[in-house]
Amino acid sequence: MFSMCYTAQWQIVPALVGGEDVFGGSPVRKAACGDKHTLILSDEGVLRSCGEGENGALGLNDMKDWWVPTQVKALHFGDTKIVSTAAECLHSAAVTEHGALYTWGQE
Repeated sequence: MFSMCYTAQWQIVPALVGGEDVFGGSPVRKAACGDKHTLILSDEGVLRSCGEGENGALGLNDMKDWWVPTQVKALHFGDTKIVSTAAECLHSAAVTEHGALYTWGQE
């Protein structure tokens, strides 16, 4: 299967990652990158993650590697829309439309 986050070869020029159908039909608002993971936030406030799940950095309730963008369940954010996200080495964060800050992974 084609990896949305990483490929077996180095990518030395920009390449389109999927299409709107990959992100639930909603355009991408923001992407944030940690050392080995990526967070993708849609215009609809849906957060997806992919990459290495080391230390829970993906927010998918496991430590598995997920190579295709996978939705982080809204219930983890009180079923509210995400408006901003950030990623660092093995750590991730999201801010809801009501200003609540959520973090996960290794601090």
